[in-house]
Formats: sequence, structure tokens, C-alpha cells
Amino acid sequence: MEQYVQNQLQAIDEKAKEPLSIKPEVRLNSYIRSLDAMQKQAKAQLNNGNPNMSYMYFLRFIQFAVDYLPKHPEYKLPRHKQSLSELKEKTLKALNEAESLKSTLTIKFQMDYEEAQKRKQEEEAIEPPSFQELEERLAYLCSPIIGRGPPASTSQVQQYETDSGNPSQPITTQTPAPKQPPKPEMTEEERELAELALWSGSGSPAVSNVAPAPTISGGNKSEAVQPSSQSYTQPQPQPQP
Repeated sequence: MEQYVQNQLQAIDEKAKEPLSIKPEVRLNSYIRSLDAMQKQAKAQLNNGNPNMSYMYFLRFIQFAVDYLPKHPEYKLPRHKQSLSELKEKTLKALNEAESLKSTLTIKFQMDYEEAQKRKQEEEAIEPPSFQELEERLAYLCSPIIGRGPPASTSQVQQYETDSGNPSQPITTQTPAPKQPPKPEMTEEERELAELALWSGSGSPAVSNVAPAPTISGGNKSEAVQPSSQSYTQPQPQPQP
């Protein structure tokens, strides 16, 4: 765990130690204003709950104020004595903030390491699924029937039938009756024979002594002779004297 914490702190230190340089043509007051902006950025990151970035900005502020700024040609001029005195006070406060943040980050990295180890142990304690379970899940995923869950076992089906009181019945299929062909329509002659059979009181449409109704031709029209409304009676033979 200690090695993990040291690696995390060292990563922040290396990020803060970016190559910097002092240009003589740039006035000293410009560098002092840049340091003030850097310190404000460090405090803003701390207020926003980002101690890592705040620690990095404080380290960069201290490094520039202590290692680089004294190399400026105007650093020893009497007119900058007051501003440099204020800068030293800010640097001391930045050192105190950096030390406090280092302690906070150390505790944070220790807790992160313990949490990571705990998750690793929990993952190792979980037994991997058996090969049979993987096959069943694969078969369910490859099933062509969408919207149906995994197939129920025989015991589950029997338990459901016992609880519901509805035992499974064999499924029977009924063959539909074949369709009858439509009867052909009667011709005009057959219809007239049927009407004569009804007038004579016979239930059968076939009458041997009834001839088809004659037609009368006149002009361009042919009219059928309508039978009489009286029933037809066949004459009886007369006895010989």
C-alpha cells in the first residue's frame, strides 16, 4: 500500500515540475502577477473538491517562487522589496497548504487502495458459472422464439398443474369437413316440370304423362302456354258393352 501511495504522489510531483524559464526581457512584476493567479487557481481547485489539482498548483507556485524567480535580473532591485516581501509570505502559506494537502492525499490514496483490494477479493470469491449453465443460457439466447423465457422443467410444469388444478390434456385437432360442391342451377324445363308436379299433388318432379309446356310463336316473341290452375286428372278407360 505504501508503494501505491508513493507512486500516486510522485506522479503529481512530476506533473508539477514542468520545465520553466526566466526571460530577462519580461518584467519582474509580470511574473509576480502570474504567481498570484497560480495561487488563486490552486485555492479554486481545492474549493471545487479537487485536491490533486490543487496540490499540483501549489507545488508549481512554490517551485517557481523559490527556484526560478530569484534568477531574474530585477530580483535584487530595491523597488521590488515590498512586492517580494509579500510574495515570501504567500509562498509560506502555499507551503503550509501543500503539506496539509499531502497528508489529505495520503489518506485518500490509502482508502482507494483498500477499496480496490476489497473489490478484487469479492470478485475472486464469486464462483464462475458451470459449463452446463453456460450452455443453457446460450441455448436461450439462440432460441428463435422471441419473448419467451427459458424452458420450464418437468417438475415445474407438474407443480403448476397441481397448484392450478388444471392438469394438462392431450391436444386434439379436428379435421374440417370437406366443402360440398355447389348444386347446379335448374334449367327452365326442369323448373316447369317441378311446378307441374306440385300442381298435381305429387312430390316427385318427374311426371311421365306430362309433356313440356308448348310455346306459341307470334311475331318476334315466343310465349309459353301457362298450365291451368286446375289439377290434371288422367281419364279412366270405359268398359266395353
